[in-house]
Amino acid sequence: MNDDWETYAGQVKPLEKKRKTVRPPRKYVQLAAGRKAEAERHVDPLPPVVVAREAPPPKNMPASRLADIDRRSYDRFRKGKNAIDFTLDLHGMTQAEAWPQLRRTVETAQMQGMRCLLVITGRGRLGGGEWGVLRRAVPEWLQHPDISHRILAYHPAQREHGGEGAYYVLLRRLRD
Repeated sequence: MNDDWETYAGQVKPLEKKRKTVRPPRKYVQLAAGRKAEAERHVDPLPPVVVAREAPPPKNMPASRLADIDRRSYDRFRKGKNAIDFTLDLHGMTQAEAWPQLRRTVETAQMQGMRCLLVITGRGRLGGGEWGVLRRAVPEWLQHPDISHRILAYHPAQREHGGEGAYYVLLRRLRD
Protein backbone atom coordinates (compact mmCIF):
# COMPACT_ATOMS: atom_id res chain seq x y z
CA MET A 1 0.00 0.00 0.00
CA ASN A 2 2.83 2.36 0.85
CA ASP A 3 4.47 1.63 -2.51
CA ASP A 4 1.22 2.55 -4.30
CA TRP A 5 1.18 5.93 -2.60
CA GLU A 6 4.79 6.69 -3.49
CA THR A 7 4.14 5.71 -7.11
CA TYR A 8 1.07 7.94 -7.24
CA ALA A 9 2.76 10.87 -5.48
CA GLY A 10 5.71 10.64 -7.90
CA GLN A 11 3.39 11.10 -10.89
CA VAL A 12 1.67 14.24 -9.54
CA LYS A 13 2.82 17.56 -11.02
CA PRO A 14 1.93 20.98 -9.61
CA LEU A 15 -0.51 23.06 -11.60
CA GLU A 16 0.91 25.92 -13.59
CA LYS A 17 0.15 29.31 -12.16
CA LYS A 18 -1.08 31.57 -14.89
CA ARG A 19 -1.53 35.12 -13.81
CA LYS A 20 -3.03 37.37 -16.35
CA THR A 21 -2.99 41.05 -15.71
CA VAL A 22 -6.19 42.59 -16.95
CA ARG A 23 -5.89 46.25 -17.75
CA PRO A 24 -8.80 48.45 -18.75
CA PRO A 25 -8.65 50.05 -22.19
CA ARG A 26 -6.78 53.36 -22.26
CA LYS A 27 -9.95 55.44 -22.86
CA TYR A 28 -11.42 54.28 -19.53
CA VAL A 29 -8.23 55.12 -17.64
CA GLN A 30 -8.28 58.63 -19.14
CA LEU A 31 -11.99 58.99 -18.34
CA ALA A 32 -11.42 57.98 -14.71
CA ALA A 33 -8.53 60.45 -14.39
CA GLY A 34 -10.75 63.22 -15.78
CA ARG A 35 -13.52 62.41 -13.29
CA LYS A 36 -11.03 62.43 -10.43
CA ALA A 37 -9.73 65.86 -11.48
CA GLU A 38 -13.30 67.15 -11.76
CA ALA A 39 -14.18 65.76 -8.32
CA GLU A 40 -11.13 67.49 -6.82
CA ARG A 41 -12.34 70.82 -8.22
CA HIS A 42 -15.73 70.39 -6.53
CA VAL A 43 -14.52 69.46 -3.04
CA ASP A 44 -16.81 70.53 -0.21
CA PRO A 45 -15.07 72.82 2.27
CA LEU A 46 -14.25 71.03 5.47
CA PRO A 47 -15.45 72.40 8.75
CA PRO A 48 -12.48 73.32 10.94
CA VAL A 49 -11.21 70.54 13.17
CA VAL A 50 -8.85 71.04 16.06
CA VAL A 51 -5.97 68.62 15.61
CA ALA A 52 -4.29 69.20 18.95
CA ARG A 53 -3.56 66.32 21.28
CA GLU A 54 -6.63 65.78 23.35
CA ALA A 55 -8.70 63.14 25.07
CA PRO A 56 -11.58 61.48 23.23
CA PRO A 57 -14.68 63.64 22.81
CA PRO A 58 -17.08 63.86 25.75
CA LYS A 59 -19.44 60.94 26.10
CA ASN A 60 -22.55 63.11 26.54
CA MET A 61 -24.43 65.44 24.23
CA PRO A 62 -24.48 69.16 25.02
CA ALA A 63 -27.18 69.91 27.60
CA SER A 64 -29.08 72.07 25.11
CA ARG A 65 -29.67 69.00 22.91
CA LEU A 66 -30.77 66.73 25.75
CA ALA A 67 -33.79 68.96 26.32
CA ASP A 68 -35.19 67.69 22.99
CA ILE A 69 -35.21 64.01 23.99
CA ASP A 70 -36.64 62.32 27.07
CA ARG A 71 -34.27 60.55 29.44
CA ARG A 72 -35.65 57.06 28.81
CA SER A 73 -35.28 57.40 25.02
CA TYR A 74 -31.77 58.80 25.37
CA ASP A 75 -30.70 55.98 27.70
CA ARG A 76 -32.08 53.40 25.27
CA PHE A 77 -30.26 55.14 22.40
CA ARG A 78 -26.87 55.43 24.11
CA LYS A 79 -27.00 51.80 25.25
CA GLY A 80 -27.39 50.69 21.63
CA LYS A 81 -30.92 49.33 22.05
CA ASN A 82 -32.33 51.22 19.04
CA ALA A 83 -32.43 49.39 15.72
CA ILE A 84 -29.64 50.64 13.46
CA ASP A 85 -31.15 51.69 10.14
CA PHE A 86 -27.89 52.36 8.30
CA THR A 87 -24.16 51.94 8.87
CA LEU A 88 -21.69 54.42 7.41
CA ASP A 89 -18.08 53.24 7.43
CA LEU A 90 -15.64 56.17 7.27
CA HIS A 91 -12.77 53.97 8.41
CA GLY A 92 -9.72 54.60 6.23
CA MET A 93 -11.07 57.76 4.57
CA THR A 94 -9.43 61.16 4.62
CA GLN A 95 -11.21 64.18 6.09
CA ALA A 96 -11.85 65.46 2.57
CA GLU A 97 -13.63 62.21 1.68
CA ALA A 98 -15.37 61.63 5.02
CA TRP A 99 -17.07 65.02 5.57
CA PRO A 100 -19.11 65.08 2.32
CA GLN A 101 -19.98 61.41 2.78
CA LEU A 102 -21.21 62.02 6.34
CA ARG A 103 -23.22 65.07 5.30
CA ARG A 104 -24.88 63.31 2.35
CA THR A 105 -25.65 60.22 4.41
CA VAL A 106 -27.29 62.18 7.23
CA GLU A 107 -29.40 64.20 4.78
CA THR A 108 -30.45 61.17 2.73
CA ALA A 109 -31.16 58.99 5.76
CA GLN A 110 -33.40 61.61 7.33
CA MET A 111 -35.32 62.12 4.08
CA GLN A 112 -35.83 58.35 3.85
CA GLY A 113 -37.27 58.27 7.36
CA MET A 114 -34.35 56.55 9.05
CA ARG A 115 -33.82 57.25 12.74
CA CYS A 116 -30.59 55.64 13.95
CA LEU A 117 -27.26 55.55 12.13
CA LEU A 118 -24.01 53.88 13.09
CA VAL A 119 -21.03 55.94 11.93
CA ILE A 120 -17.77 53.98 12.05
CA THR A 121 -14.64 56.13 12.28
CA GLY A 122 -12.14 53.56 13.43
CA ARG A 123 -10.24 54.20 16.63
CA GLY A 124 -7.27 55.67 14.87
CA ARG A 125 -5.12 55.76 17.96
CA LEU A 126 -1.79 57.24 17.07
CA GLY A 127 1.44 57.18 19.03
CA GLY A 128 1.63 59.11 22.28
CA GLY A 129 -2.02 58.55 23.24
CA GLU A 130 -3.32 60.77 20.43
CA TRP A 131 -6.66 59.83 18.90
CA GLY A 132 -7.22 59.59 15.15
CA VAL A 133 -8.38 62.57 13.13
CA LEU A 134 -11.80 61.16 12.16
CA ARG A 135 -12.45 60.02 15.71
CA ARG A 136 -12.02 63.63 16.86
CA ALA A 137 -13.62 65.25 13.82
CA VAL A 138 -16.96 63.43 13.60
CA PRO A 139 -18.44 64.87 16.85
CA GLU A 140 -17.49 68.36 15.68
CA TRP A 141 -18.97 67.70 12.24
CA LEU A 142 -22.21 66.47 13.80
CA GLN A 143 -22.51 69.89 15.46
CA HIS A 144 -21.81 71.74 12.19
CA PRO A 145 -24.71 74.00 11.04
CA ASP A 146 -25.02 72.12 7.73
CA ILE A 147 -26.31 68.97 9.45
CA SER A 148 -26.82 69.68 13.16
CA HIS A 149 -30.48 70.64 12.63
CA ARG A 150 -31.08 67.08 11.38
CA ILE A 151 -29.51 65.39 14.43
CA LEU A 152 -31.28 64.83 17.71
CA ALA A 153 -28.41 63.13 19.56
CA TYR A 154 -25.16 61.24 19.10
CA HIS A 155 -23.12 59.05 21.40
CA PRO A 156 -20.08 56.73 21.20
CA ALA A 157 -21.20 53.22 20.29
CA GLN A 158 -21.29 50.22 22.56
CA ARG A 159 -18.55 47.64 22.27
CA GLU A 160 -20.57 45.26 20.08
CA HIS A 161 -21.09 48.05 17.52
CA GLY A 162 -17.51 49.30 17.38
CA GLY A 163 -16.99 50.89 20.79
CA GLU A 164 -14.59 53.83 20.73
CA GLY A 165 -14.32 53.65 16.94
CA ALA A 166 -17.99 54.34 16.18
CA TYR A 167 -20.88 56.67 17.02
CA TYR A 168 -24.62 56.24 17.19
CA VAL A 169 -26.43 59.14 15.53
CA LEU A 170 -30.14 59.68 16.25
CA LEU A 171 -31.85 61.69 13.54
CA ARG A 172 -34.79 64.02 14.01
CA ARG A 173 -38.07 62.97 12.43
CA LEU A 174 -39.24 65.01 9.49
CA ARG A 175 -42.47 66.76 10.31
CA ASP A 176 -45.09 67.38 7.65
